[in-house]
Amino acid sequence: ACVTKSGVGEEGVYFFNKIKERKVNYFNYDTESDLNGYDVIVDAILGGRFSGKIRPEVKQIITKVNLTDSFVISVDMPSGLDGDNGIGKTCIKADLTVCLNSLKPGYFLNDGKDACGKVTVADLGYTNSDAKCSLIEIKDVKEIFPPRKNNSHKAIFGRVALIGGSRNYSGAVKLANLAISSLKVGAGLTRLAVPSSIWQAVAPFITESTLFVLSDRGGRIKFKIKEFEQLLSGVKSVAFGIGAGGGKENEKIVKYLLTNYEGSLVLDADGLNALSRVGTDALANRKCNVVLTPHLKEFSLLAGVSIDDIAKNPIDYARGFALKYDVTVLLKGPSTIITDGKTVYISDRGCPGMATAGSGDCLTGVLAGINAFSKQNLCFNAACASFIAGVAGEIAQRNSNAYSMTAGDTARCISQVVTDIIND
Repeated sequence: ACVTKSGVGEEGVYFFNKIKERKVNYFNYDTESDLNGYDVIVDAILGGRFSGKIRPEVKQIITKVNLTDSFVISVDMPSGLDGDNGIGKTCIKADLTVCLNSLKPGYFLNDGKDACGKVTVADLGYTNSDAKCSLIEIKDVKEIFPPRKNNSHKAIFGRVALIGGSRNYSGAVKLANLAISSLKVGAGLTRLAVPSSIWQAVAPFITESTLFVLSDRGGRIKFKIKEFEQLLSGVKSVAFGIGAGGGKENEKIVKYLLTNYEGSLVLDADGLNALSRVGTDALANRKCNVVLTPHLKEFSLLAGVSIDDIAKNPIDYARGFALKYDVTVLLKGPSTIITDGKTVYISDRGCPGMATAGSGDCLTGVLAGINAFSKQNLCFNAACASFIAGVAGEIAQRNSNAYSMTAGDTARCISQVVTDIIND
């Protein structure tokens, strides 16, 4: 047994005395001690609620533990990892973390997933009444997939309009993945709306979806109200922004969608950039229900807060923004935070291989598709979409590897995820 006595509370002293009573071998650790040669190291240096600075001698211990080949088990939280935000510039890299009673946000945010290894919960028999958020799991996601009747048709399951693309956006296949993702998750019909300069490049990759050609200016969508009225007719769910590029026309589109469209709207990528230029006050007088899907930099522009500040307190910043503007925020990161200002979900699904161009397109497609048919609220839909896209990415990585997989691999695995959810 490897024991440090520094800073031990009453409980620590009690169990340390038990160790001595039972004649367990121990030594008082100092920074000169050799930790090599142990099969297992149990990390109980700092508590699960640690935040702030680490003492120099504790840093040395952490560094030594991380350099061993031992199997490392952390009690409640890897020492040095902040339990609220998962920041741990110097922290134990555990193989297994034994959570005491209830999960902490720090397991999932920032450095948390890399530091914790596998997480298992030790039930201590009490309920955490002040929990900030809930982890979305497969049993939750199953709620959006009730059995479908034979006496059905595509309009019942909703029409989706996916608006984006530009001449400088090279990914015709990515746009196809966006459309495929909406259909694979269960939408009845998908319209992919692109500027006229790229429709011929996109068309060969669009098989099950319909292609809606919009006016073009300089290789980007030119806003014409009559075209958008036709595009949005009968559409229950819209996503705008993927690959749309910059420019004033995007700002016109965002303003039009907010003030005229009455369904569910997802703003992503260049749609979010356009909203940041228009100003978030435009969200106040809208007719549609809105989901924003930013990564940290995009959210920083929307919220007017630095990336570092958001990273230190992402749940509260996302929740505060969602509550202020009455929207759902899906904040992307190592894990995804989803909130409407009242309820907060975390989706911990996903993998390193999803750090590739087009993964966000798949998520947006899944979310827009779910919004077309789901009877649940947008916040729950967004949490389910993040779970589905994340698990699809995990399957794709297992079938390939973290270096070689593409967003198309993720899109092709969505139907398997939905099958597993339905059969769970």
